[in-house]
Amino acid sequence: MLAARNLLNKGLRHTIGSGYNTRVWFDQWIPTQSPRLLRDNDAWRDPKLYVNHLIDHSTGEWKMDLIQNICDPSPVKLIQSIHPSRHIKPDGFCWTHTISGLYTVKSGYELASLAQEENVEQQVLEPIPGQFPCTSLVENFDFLVIRAAAKGVPLQRLAKFPWIIWYLWKARNDKLFNGKEISPLDSLHKASQECEEWYVAQEVTEEGKARERASPTEETMGLHKPRCQVDASWATPHTTFGGGFCYGSGR
Repeated sequence: MLAARNLLNKGLRHTIGSGYNTRVWFDQWIPTQSPRLLRDNDAWRDPKLYVNHLIDHSTGEWKMDLIQNICDPSPVKLIQSIHPSRHIKPDGFCWTHTISGLYTVKSGYELASLAQEENVEQQVLEPIPGQFPCTSLVENFDFLVIRAAAKGVPLQRLAKFPWIIWYLWKARNDKLFNGKEISPLDSLHKASQECEEWYVAQEVTEEGKARERASPTEETMGLHKPRCQVDASWATPHTTFGGGFCYGSGR
């Protein structure tokens, strides 16, 4: 609920009917792409001031002298672009990230993704040294890759780190591009299994190399096989020839 509330605050804006339901200083009613509160001009401000106090209801126009006396001058033209109702009309809400002003799941997801990217960039640019885990990606990676082993973290646990990062990245892509949600526990299980299989494969490879070094080669074994040597001779004018062979153990 809190996450949804923060998201709504980034896109939900009050629309002005007669201004009776919207607080001047504490509700987002200035018509900007990203809703924001109205700033004062450093003068005293009445916390109970409502937008209807800024409207001349007899003419349906804004009380510009009052607005200029209490507000920061930058949003004045934005306020003038709002056309209050001359009749009693309740204020409403609109979603600023669609043309229609209506909330859609797609626009909410796009806004949430953008906010998450901005949060990650902030974490990368603002590391917090000496803490793990912390909100800084840089510090977390620094600890896991460089400092963890020196602080006594078992190498067997650290060995899983690259696979965990890889499966988290895959889960993120499945969520973003395929709409498929993978639980953190499933990602951790797959990463651990993949890591263990890789290390087992390395052990098998090393054992195979060791056996190859220890076992005699075909060339070496060939020196101990039986050997048969043959030779023959003849002369063209004669009808006979001579031949012979020698059979031995090969040593």
